[in-house]
Formats: sequence, structure tokens, C-alpha cells
Amino acid sequence: MNRRPTRLLAHEGGSISILFALSITVVMLTVGGSVDLARSYFARQKLSQVATLACQYASRPSVIQYIAPSYSGANGGATYRSMVSDYITRALTSQAVGYTQTNANPFTYTVNGPADVSLSASVPTTFLQLARIDQMGVGANAHCYDNSGAISQTVPDGNSNYVLRESFEVNACSGVCWFAWAPDGSQTFRTTPQNTFPNSPAFTGDHGAQWYVMGYCAEVDAAGIIRPTVADGSFSAELDCDDGHGQKGNSSISTKVYMAAGSYELRYSFIARVVYADYNPVAVCASTA
Repeated sequence: MNRRPTRLLAHEGGSISILFALSITVVMLTVGGSVDLARSYFARQKLSQVATLACQYASRPSVIQYIAPSYSGANGGATYRSMVSDYITRALTSQAVGYTQTNANPFTYTVNGPADVSLSASVPTTFLQLARIDQMGVGANAHCYDNSGAISQTVPDGNSNYVLRESFEVNACSGVCWFAWAPDGSQTFRTTPQNTFPNSPAFTGDHGAQWYVMGYCAEVDAAGIIRPTVADGSFSAELDCDDGHGQKGNSSISTKVYMAAGSYELRYSFIARVVYADYNPVAVCASTA
């Protein structure tokens, strides 16, 4: 009568030991696995940051200019890819990713087409090794652009002596004439000034610079309207947008220029719009001084 309970207790004790061991394993996999997952998630965030930074770098006009064949011959595209890939390597270090990037071609660029960044890495596990999971693969992608030609302010030729040049030549206006752009790019005059910086340029200059307009408009006058001659070309920009009748007011134009570190010379000319009786107008030009 005493043997059966004894055997039963021994059997139940063994079951409890097995269940306890299984419970400990499950707890370790659950808690420890969350640690491994958190580590892999953090690594993916770092890769995503690097991919975003790389796309920003790849979209810089001063970097995109390397694509132009006139900049570095037939190897322009190869130079461009190499520069972006080198930047990715530096960014992985500066962002302290901590894991080796395993994608052999992290930056892809198609001539006259899209550019993308794709990064990948393997994160070693600690607790998930109990489930025979030694590492976890993570990755991040970023789309840089659809076409490099659509990026504004692209410097077309890095070998040029000019970073920015403008003489406001207007093909739609010939002879003794004038032309005007409102801040929104239309050829109209505003009755009230544009007091906030516009989202898009009003016009593109004869050398590719994109100009933003605030105020009423940017008026371009051919030589012979305000002055018999102009400093460069056949036109000059008038910031006193008077719509031909003196009914508007002052405006401003601006453009964004990307430049690498170096020495540059700025040249411009400015002449007063109106000759006042008590004011002696002078031409103001930049000089080496």
C-alpha cells in the first residue's frame, strides 16, 4: 500500500524538475531574446541614419557635379559612386554603428536615372543562441532621387572658373524691352508684396542659377531703358519693381550656391535706379579690397 504513493511522488517530482527547467529556458529566451532584438533594432536605426546621410551627401550639387563628363572625363560616374561609397564608410564610423556593413555595393546610381543606398549588417546574438540563432540580419534602404537632373542648384561643371554667373539675359525679350517675374514665377505684378520666403524659384537665369523673389517682382530691363549700357550682357535686373508706372516698390532676389572650401572672388555691379536731385548716384562694384 505504501509503494504506489512513493513511486507516484518520485514521478511527479521528476515532472516538476523538467517543467522548471523548461520554464527557466522560456524565461531566458523571452527576456534575453528581447535584449537581442533591441540590439538589432538599434543597429537598424543606425544603418537607417547612415543611409539617410549618404543620400543627402549624394544629392549635394557640389558632389553631383562629378557626374558631368566635362568634370572628370568618362570616369565621372565612377568618381561619383566612389565618393558616395567612401562617405558611407566614414559615416558608419562616425555614427558608431559597431557592426560591419556587408553589402558590397551600398550605393547604386543609374545614369540619367535613380540613386539609392542599401545597407546591411549581421548582429551577433547572446541569449538567442539557446535557440541556435547565432546572428540577426538587419538592413536599411534610402531612395536619394529619381533623376539627378531634377535636383535644383546643380553645378554643371566643376572645371569652370565660375561657381555662379548671371547677366539676366532674357530670350523672350528682344530690343529695348523689359520683362518681369512675380515671386510665384508668373509674368505678372503683385498688388501686395511677398513677405515670406517662397517655396520655389521665380525664374532660372541664363547660366542655370535659380532665383527666388521677395517683394513685388524681379524686373529685367534691356540696355537703353534705365542705362544706355550694362556691366555684363545686354540686360540688368531692377529691384525697384515699378511695373513701368512707378506703382510698386522694392523687391529682392536670392539664390543658393554650394561651394567647396577654397578661395573665391565676388564681382557684382549696382547702379541707383533713380537720379535724385540731392543724391549723387555712383556705381558700386566689388573689388579685391
